[in-house]
Amino acid sequence: MWADLMTRPAPRSSRPRARRSAIIVVWALVGLATVVGPFALAGRTGNPLWIAAPVAVTLAYVALRESPRCLAYYRSLWPGAWAPALFAALAALVLTLGIASGLSLLPPNQPLNASLGSLFKVGGDAGANGFAIPLATPLLAAIYAPLAILALPLLAWWEEDIFRRGTTGVRSACIRSLLFGLLHVTAGVSLGICLALGCAGYVFTLVYWRALRDPHAADHRAALPDWARNRILLAATGRSAAEQYAVYRATQAHLLYNAIGVTTIILSTFFPSHF
Repeated sequence: MWADLMTRPAPRSSRPRARRSAIIVVWALVGLATVVGPFALAGRTGNPLWIAAPVAVTLAYVALRESPRCLAYYRSLWPGAWAPALFAALAALVLTLGIASGLSLLPPNQPLNASLGSLFKVGGDAGANGFAIPLATPLLAAIYAPLAILALPLLAWWEEDIFRRGTTGVRSACIRSLLFGLLHVTAGVSLGICLALGCAGYVFTLVYWRALRDPHAADHRAALPDWARNRILLAATGRSAAEQYAVYRATQAHLLYNAIGVTTIILSTFFPSHF
C-alpha cells in the first residue's frame, strides 16, 4: 500500500486552469468594453467622436512604432505594382458600392441596417465607420488625415494576414470573407455594409490566390530596396515566402481600396461643393 502511495502521481492542481480561465474572461471583458464602450459613450453624450477613440489609439501606435513598415508598403507600389493593385481595388470598390446602393433601396427598418450605432442610439452617425468620423470635421481632419493615411498599409496587412493567409478553397474563402466583413461591425458599419465588405474581401482573396502562383514573385521581391524588403518580405524561400508574398499582394490591393475611400472623404470635407 505504501509503495502504491509513493508511486501514484499527485493530482493536478486546478489553479493554473482556473487562472487561465480568469485571464481569458478578463481579456474578453476588456475587448467587449473596448468595442462597445465608445458607442455607449457616443450615444450617452451625443458626441460621435467617441466611436473613433480606439482608432486614435491605434494610429498613435502606428506613428510611433510602425511608420517604416507602412512607408515600405507605399514604396512597394512603385514602379509597376500599383497598376494590378489598383485594378483589384477598383473591382472591390465597384462591388462594394453596387451592393451598398442596392441595400439603400430596402426599407430603413430592416435588419441589414442594424449597427452598434443604432443599438446605442448614436443618431445621424449610426452606421458610419468610426475610422472616418473625424475626417468629416475640417479642423480634426487636418490633424487626423496624415496619421490615418500613414496607418492604412498596416491596417490592411493585419486584416489580410488574418483572413487571407492559408485560404485554400471556395468554401474557406467564403467563410473567411464573411468573417472579414462582420469584423467591421466593431467599426460601426451596418450589417448590410459588412456583407458588401465581405464581398470585397473575396476580391482580395482572388489577388492572394493569384500571387501564390506568380512565377515572378522572386523577381519582384528582389526589385524592392533592402529597407523595404526587410520590413515586408522577410522570408526568401519556401512555403512561408510564398504565403508572405501572397498576403503582401492582397495588402497592396486592400491598401489602395482604403486609400481611395479615405481620399474621397477628405476631398468631400474640404471641397464640399464638388461632391
